[in-house]
Formats: sequence, structure tokens, C-alpha cells
Amino acid sequence: TPLAGERLRGKVMATISQGKLVHKDESITVKER
Repeated sequence: TPLAGERLRGKVMATISQGKLVHKDESITVKER
């Protein structure tokens, strides 16, 4: 089903973007320390 594929892709993209955000936040926190 194409719909399920789109939903799965959206989930993966969201996870990737969340990982990048977390990574950025960690880098900023380390720099501030």
C-alpha cells in the first residue's frame, strides 16, 4: 500500500530530523560548558 509507505517514510524522516536536532542541542550544550 503506497499510503503505508508514505507514512513509514515520514516516520523515518521525523526520526532522522529528531536525531539531528538532538545532536545539535548536544553540541550547543557542550560548547556552552
